[in-house]
Amino acid sequence: MNEKQCQLQLSLLLLLVLATLSVRIYPAFLDSFPDPDHYYHLRQMEYVAQEGQVRTFDELSNLGRAYTYYPLFHVIGGTLAVLFGVPALWSYALVSLLFSLLAVLAVYCAARAALKRSGLPTDAALFSALSAALLPIFFLRQGLYARPDAFAPAAIALAIMFLLKKNTFGMVVLGAFLALLHPYSLAVVGCLLMMAVFVDYLSAFFCKSEPVFVALKRKPKQRLAATASDFFHSKALLLLAVFGLSALAAATYYLRLPLMDFTTASTFRTSSEMQPSNPIGVVQITGPVLILCAIAVLKAFGFPEKPRIIRSHWLVAASVVSFALLFFASRNIVYAAAPLAILAAFGLCEADAKTENYAPVVWLVCGIAVLASVYCALNIQSGQYSMQQLAGFAYLSGLPQAPVIALWDRGHPIAEISKKQVVVDGYFEFEPRLDEKVTDVQALFSTGDSAAVDRIAKKYGAGYIYFDNKTQGVFGAGENTFSKAFLYPGNSSELDLLFDSGDARVFRVS
Repeated sequence: MNEKQCQLQLSLLLLLVLATLSVRIYPAFLDSFPDPDHYYHLRQMEYVAQEGQVRTFDELSNLGRAYTYYPLFHVIGGTLAVLFGVPALWSYALVSLLFSLLAVLAVYCAARAALKRSGLPTDAALFSALSAALLPIFFLRQGLYARPDAFAPAAIALAIMFLLKKNTFGMVVLGAFLALLHPYSLAVVGCLLMMAVFVDYLSAFFCKSEPVFVALKRKPKQRLAATASDFFHSKALLLLAVFGLSALAAATYYLRLPLMDFTTASTFRTSSEMQPSNPIGVVQITGPVLILCAIAVLKAFGFPEKPRIIRSHWLVAASVVSFALLFFASRNIVYAAAPLAILAAFGLCEADAKTENYAPVVWLVCGIAVLASVYCALNIQSGQYSMQQLAGFAYLSGLPQAPVIALWDRGHPIAEISKKQVVVDGYFEFEPRLDEKVTDVQALFSTGDSAAVDRIAKKYGAGYIYFDNKTQGVFGAGENTFSKAFLYPGNSSELDLLFDSGDARVFRVS
């Protein structure tokens, strides 16, 4: 690559940085965070910034409970707030954006390394970077304010690159980092890596292709058992081992937790993010990537002619598995993003070669498809809470201290904004009574009997009830018994209505 080409690629990467930021700053213009969990992460980062450590006990969540969350995300955000002398909200945004920018760079480098290993033009890696910068499959979990799993696309791309480059130190750092940042992401990344290495070995043996990660000694009529020795002595397995051992060493942090009491409660399994992805929605958030991936898969296995894209079976396997995870839970989109973006570069190489003089048109069509996907996704983004609901949270902050009963996905904003204890929120892990509390809250918002309301409130020592239109919709909308009994004219005297914004109401209970 000559100097002009290097300068061009650098310029394009800088433009992608700007594009990455431009599609992720939309939450700054919303009335509220787009996800209730953001309020929780902000509150924990504020604590780290103020106290210089992660908390051991969270007095507001679920009427008070041990802090069992993964600490690194909150430590990074709180530490940056102190180092730069900025509010925790700003450092939260900075951490989220850094994860996104790292994903773009890591996906580009991993795609470039994978293409080079397969003997394909590396220019297509720019399309992978474009996908990481702009496609909704990336930025829906990587907005201005994100969760810890926003690091997953960068982690997967970095892991692929470290395997390709045989980088032991990188695997050690990545394993420990993921263990303390987000154990679920660690498990998914580890599984994808093992899948990639194993399929690379099988591909080398059965398809006689050149291996990418493992070194096999070619011998005439060599049996599978004989090649297994080479596989188990490969550097790739050593890298996987140090990745796992580093993660285990870092995970000793969690030994302080009541691991025997671990539970996520059925409430978590029925939440929206745990529902399967809608196939039409998947097409919308991936733009042209799925078409290019299909081309790559066909050419990797020689359909309709002999294989043209070689040494990519490992990537196909990782992409297929990560894509399948989408249909187990919608939250898994973040794990499919990087493998699909990298595989799409392989498909674009084939489309580029087939079209010859019309290759620029292919790039243009793919670019337009990406932008169309971006526009459709951004057009439907909104805050999680209305201004009237936020006013209800703020009103609670001025009342004397007492626990608040509300729908569970109102718990985090109430705790952050009002600094009041909540009976139930979205912090599911290690909360053995969560399902019981959710059931009681459902019973309260489905009854018109003030005695039943008082009984449930006294059970948890609650002083206030927060009720809004979303809660009413969840429990019967216009037929909701609670609203008929306590909100309609002539009935509100049965509960002490302190605040009414039209959308949100705050009641006091004895």
